[in-house]
Amino acid sequence: RGVAVPPVLAVAMVGLALLAGVLVAPQVTQAAARHTLREGAEPVLAVQAQTSPLDGYRSWFGPQSATAQLLSVQVSGAPVDRLRMAVLDSYDGVHFTSSTSGPDGEFVRLPRSSAPGAASRVTVTVGPGLAGIWLPVPDGLVVAPSFTGARADQLAAAFYVSSGTGAAIDVATLGVGQAGVQAGDRYVAAADTPSGATLGEPADTAGIDPADYPQLTAWVKAQGQPRTADGLTQLVALLRARGYLSHSVTAQDAQGWLAALGTGATFVPSYAGHSTARVEDLFASLNQQQDAVGPGASDAALVAAVGDDEQFATAVALLARDLGFESRVVLGFRLRGDGTAGEAVCTDVCTGADMAAWVEVRSPGGTWVAMDVDPQVATPPRPVVQGQEPPSNPTRVRQPDPKVVQPPDSADHGSGDRTAEQERADAASRRWARVLQIAGLTLAGLGLLVAPVLAVPLTKVLRRRARRRARVPEVAVVGAWSELADRCLDLGVPLQGPTRAAAASASGRPTATALAVLVDESVYAQVPPDEQVQHEAWGLAAEDLAALGVQVAPWRRVLAAVSPRSLLRALSSPWRGPSRVTSSSKESS
Repeated sequence: RGVAVPPVLAVAMVGLALLAGVLVAPQVTQAAARHTLREGAEPVLAVQAQTSPLDGYRSWFGPQSATAQLLSVQVSGAPVDRLRMAVLDSYDGVHFTSSTSGPDGEFVRLPRSSAPGAASRVTVTVGPGLAGIWLPVPDGLVVAPSFTGARADQLAAAFYVSSGTGAAIDVATLGVGQAGVQAGDRYVAAADTPSGATLGEPADTAGIDPADYPQLTAWVKAQGQPRTADGLTQLVALLRARGYLSHSVTAQDAQGWLAALGTGATFVPSYAGHSTARVEDLFASLNQQQDAVGPGASDAALVAAVGDDEQFATAVALLARDLGFESRVVLGFRLRGDGTAGEAVCTDVCTGADMAAWVEVRSPGGTWVAMDVDPQVATPPRPVVQGQEPPSNPTRVRQPDPKVVQPPDSADHGSGDRTAEQERADAASRRWARVLQIAGLTLAGLGLLVAPVLAVPLTKVLRRRARRRARVPEVAVVGAWSELADRCLDLGVPLQGPTRAAAASASGRPTATALAVLVDESVYAQVPPDEQVQHEAWGLAAEDLAALGVQVAPWRRVLAAVSPRSLLRALSSPWRGPSRVTSSSKESS
């Protein structure tokens, strides 16, 4: 009996150890989840490859796009005011873009679990008119959306959220050179709608240089509003009341969005763009109209700025920064509105004409407060010359029919007064003009022939420079491998293999193998690489290319310099990486 005690204790200890392992291991594994740099670099590269969504804002309002179904929405639980897509917080004077550096440029994953206590649940089905990486989601996401359908696992694995702006993206592969969602994709997003926040006092200093925006600052000064939250609210209200909505330059392009408005609005042309010059033109029109009609005029008489959310969102964001507030532009859909005429609101189905942009201004507590920017559509602008009394009942001026006037007969006016010397001078001038015309056409033709040959090497130089000078060291390290792979392809000795390591080993070059190992270690290491690793990677790439250049014929090196093969391959996968040999490196490691 005493002999049986040790085996029993051993069995009991083994059982307790197994039980503890089953209960504790998942928690430990979850707490020490391994996050690689590729998880942060992949969404950043995807966003960097996109043009600013605000640049293409008017494309949603074309004759066909305005009625195209972008998505269908169902909301359960607490009401949801808006679905956010792109959040643009960086302005360079030409484009509003989404930050890809600093804390606001970080993209993270959300836990994939249920959220039984979420206040709202939004079911979104992507329609045929929507595609791309930006994912419409409500503010205050609790967990990652629950995807359904054939691509559910792929979409869930490629979902990220910006930790700074709350913008959601999905970088799931669609095909050659495309990523994101497509028609038929469906997901449920659980969110807790943030409680209402109010603006506090702004900073003491302006966030823009007044010298860069003389018309904006002049208009703000002319309104006499205080530099407070109430002053900003009043300025935005005045700007919207004195603006007029227009999404196009020609009446033909306006048919779709005018029909969607359904208000009998008058078409007034306006140009696209949200550069500093375009916004300054907007405020210049307002200043000129206010100077012309004089003090005490109504908002209806002061309507002068024509544009859409692209221009007015930028204008409001700059107004907020001028008063000392932090601001950003958001693109998405409004699911509830205040009944303002011309304000795009969709409930069940959202079309291109329902696309909207608004501005978010930061409160002292860190909460962002949404401000609508849509101009009105009830009163079109009526420009007034300074000193002229604006008409109380404007009429449409009918242009008189111009009479056709026959030109005088040159043969009857002084043709006999010309001397032979003048005739010879004119003939010589015509000959020289002909010679110069032929020479100009010849040079232009030669330029057209030479331009493609010079464009390819120049593009490669710019590509190599962008890769080497990437702000994120990991991106620069991966760029060194991409540069090596592209140069090998152009030289006719492409790197082939399912992974970087396999491709480098197949080449038989030690420096290529060393570079592949260095890149893999940098991508999958828990500690980000530094600039020293970046320089080492590019040094290995240069050393391997120098050794490879000795092995190939000189004529092949010349052809490689003008070969567009690597550029054409990059078009097939513009953001995921310049080389196909890196596409499966993560799965094989």
